[in-house]
Amino acid sequence: MMISQIKWTVAEYHRLIDTGILNERRLELIQGDLIEMPSESPLHSHFSSGVAEYLRFSLQDLAYVREAHPITLSDSEPSPDIAIVRLPRSR
Repeated sequence: MMISQIKWTVAEYHRLIDTGILNERRLELIQGDLIEMPSESPLHSHFSSGVAEYLRFSLQDLAYVREAHPITLSDSEPSPDIAIVRLPRSR
């Protein structure tokens, strides 16, 4: 007997979020799998914020620096600590 793994789509993941089922869990959709993420430590938060400030200052009008926000891809929706996004932001 073969066991198959269910892969979630981004749309299905968004529907789960909308229902509130995932409110108590820190999950990210990575290549169709729901991955539980560890809590962020104060030290991690401190360094992430410092790096983001440095990047914002260094890149100014060259890129948009996002912190801990989801990025929707075809089969994933990770929430990286820091993302450098091409301008314009509307793309």
